[in-house]
Amino acid sequence: IQYRPNDRWDVTLTSFYSTMDTNNYGRLTSGAIYSMLLGKNEPFGATTATAANTSSGGQQVFARILNPVIVDQITNNGHTLRVLKSATIAFAPGVSPQYIGNSEGFYRDGANANSGFVDVDAKYRVSNDLVLKTLFSSTKGEGITALDQGATFARFGTGVSYAFNGLLNAPDVSYAGAGSNQPGLNADGSGYRLVSRGASSVMTIDKEQSLAVDGEYTMSSGIFSSLLFGLRYADHERLLKRWAPSFRTSAAATITSNSGFANYPGNFGSQLGGGNWDRTGFFLTSDALKEYISSQIKQTSPEFERRVAGEIDIREKQSAVYLMQNLEGNRWSGNAGLRFVKTEILANIVVPVRSGLCPKIEPGKTATPCVALPGAINTAGDGTTYLDGVAFNPLQGTVFYKTATNRSFNDLLPSLNLRYELQPKLIARLGLNRTIGRQNYNVIGAGFGTPTCSGTVGCTVTGPNPNLKPLNANNADLSLAWYFAPRSVALVNLYKSNISGYVKTGTNNLGETVDLVDPVDNVTKPFFILSSSQQGARIEGIELSYEQPVGRGFGFNANVSRARTRVDDGRPMTGASEVSGNVGGYFENDTFSVRLVYNYRGKYVASSTAPAPTANSQGNSLINGVLMPVALQWAAPVANVALSMNYSVTPQLKISLDATNLTNPARAIYRYSEEEQQKLDVSGRQYYLTLRYQF
Repeated sequence: IQYRPNDRWDVTLTSFYSTMDTNNYGRLTSGAIYSMLLGKNEPFGATTATAANTSSGGQQVFARILNPVIVDQITNNGHTLRVLKSATIAFAPGVSPQYIGNSEGFYRDGANANSGFVDVDAKYRVSNDLVLKTLFSSTKGEGITALDQGATFARFGTGVSYAFNGLLNAPDVSYAGAGSNQPGLNADGSGYRLVSRGASSVMTIDKEQSLAVDGEYTMSSGIFSSLLFGLRYADHERLLKRWAPSFRTSAAATITSNSGFANYPGNFGSQLGGGNWDRTGFFLTSDALKEYISSQIKQTSPEFERRVAGEIDIREKQSAVYLMQNLEGNRWSGNAGLRFVKTEILANIVVPVRSGLCPKIEPGKTATPCVALPGAINTAGDGTTYLDGVAFNPLQGTVFYKTATNRSFNDLLPSLNLRYELQPKLIARLGLNRTIGRQNYNVIGAGFGTPTCSGTVGCTVTGPNPNLKPLNANNADLSLAWYFAPRSVALVNLYKSNISGYVKTGTNNLGETVDLVDPVDNVTKPFFILSSSQQGARIEGIELSYEQPVGRGFGFNANVSRARTRVDDGRPMTGASEVSGNVGGYFENDTFSVRLVYNYRGKYVASSTAPAPTANSQGNSLINGVLMPVALQWAAPVANVALSMNYSVTPQLKISLDATNLTNPARAIYRYSEEEQQKLDVSGRQYYLTLRYQF
């Protein structure tokens, strides 16, 4: 809605709201090769010394590697490693069926995402020389899953076979001696046994209010053309809350084939290309799964179902003021500016209470504060069972409290931009500036998550680091552009950034530990805290661009860039391809236009140095006698085609068609080299049809 009462005022109100229902069913079939080779029969995949052993005729048995195909690979770090590209992992003939993998399904019911904003944008011309602008914005996004519920079956058989078929094709996978594909064990011990069930809920809310006031004062004083000034204030809040219902029994009740299940269709995953991979498994239907989980849940209270350990409660306030002088000379122009930014972070960090200090309140009983620590949240379950026929244990699990942290960071951000006309059609540009970037809220204010115990590193858990400063970067750009014809340009651009404050993930903060519940055995243990520190990073590169019409409405454009990145710990930056580019052709006239673009993106690090407190990204591994960094996850190169068409039916009515992902490429993730495929997915083509009427 636009309001313009006179020539001085112009006020615009813009509002948007979107909602999307996102119920979905995630299903998994996985092998347990490592467990088989170690002679372990733990249906959750644990391989520690205390994990259950295989047993056949009263003896521990070990799977063998048969028909191995071993190849050499050159890793991304330049090391040579051997890879078992294909093999059969099988127990000896006569061995009774053992644990060989898992099958599970999780249905997210009541999943919804919605977002919206309201902007009020006003412009006021004070005089011919002074213009003031203001923008008030309020935005909110919310995501919720009412109940993420699922069941896991352990699969028992005699062997697993696999073979990799290259990076962009699905592998071959098959299971032997596993019996029929339905819930339940057969007389010989083969088949499926339900080993766990789970249910949880989550809600995330992000909201922000901001106010910006800007002014421009036009000058006529030599090289000074205009002065820009302004201020901005933003208040952002993130709240993430989790819940999990209690179960009636400690062990999952048996599900038989009578409970409702479905087999995977024969063409399941056919778009993944190649690969004779296992399609013989089953999954519970969504209705059967919901009915089963409902029968297992015990009604308690919202307070007891609360899971404080996974909550995030953070608020970030940003204040900024700036001044920029525009400059203009005979053959040059530019600007010089200075911005001051204050960032204030208020995070309520979840902290566990020492075991036994604050007894928990049984559901249905009157809540009373903990005497030793009144702020402790002693009404939440967090690792406490509430089983039928079992006395409530107030000292089970972990009690948490929230401690408020307040950190403030000040940044001074200068900038200089210059443009010089070397010749009438040859323009040089220089940009120098200092910028900041915000840290991931999930790192600053995260609760403790993914507790894991193993025989090699002990027990670890990811945790927050509220002391993380904003990223800042010193940047330089130098470009040369030749405008050799109308709508034509050839451009070369050099750029470089030196970054400080880049997150280093998965590090052990001073050997600190916290007492948490091991999700495998429900026992409270000390866990080493893996969190985030900061380091430096660098980006430098070159970009080449070219655009030119070729006549009769036709034309083409292309660009290519090469960017080298490096983090202080020796790893490349996450998400940055060294080589990327596109080439496109177009046609346009007064009523119709069409553009076809081919895009290419080279390989890049997909995860493990990203700003999140992951626990496996910064150490070293000894493999085949070679000490090397733990493998990053690399995204393979990918190419794609996009199409855009616009047609003016009348001067007022326009129709547009946009299509993306037209070649529907397979996207692969790999580890040390392309011989070690980790993931393959195809996301499908997308089409957008838009009608626009102007009146």
